[in-house]
Amino acid sequence: MSAESVWRIDRLRELREKQGWSQRELGRRSAVGQSMIAKYERGETDPSALAVRRLAETFGVSADYLLGLTDDPRGNITDDKWTEDERAVLEAFRHDKWRGVIRLGADHMP
Repeated sequence: MSAESVWRIDRLRELREKQGWSQRELGRRSAVGQSMIAKYERGETDPSALAVRRLAETFGVSADYLLGLTDDPRGNITDDKWTEDERAVLEAFRHDKWRGVIRLGADHMP
């Protein structure tokens, strides 16, 4: 690992703790592995592109957020013209494809 980490170590721990997951649980959910999660959080090594992708998908955030390129967990969805409902539909699709959108729609039906 270089002297300057390529990603925001604090965000991984923060997201994991917010979910109430142990490193082992995050490793299981993301298929990254508990020992690698521990190394990432200690700053001993940087994750591969595949690991960043898996972690971002597991948490439902953008890889740009984990890399520190944006402070918006949604990544590049920053157009102020988007409503919260539009953002929710996109996030549901990103997280669980069409099933997520259908569930979201069903939750909002009268």
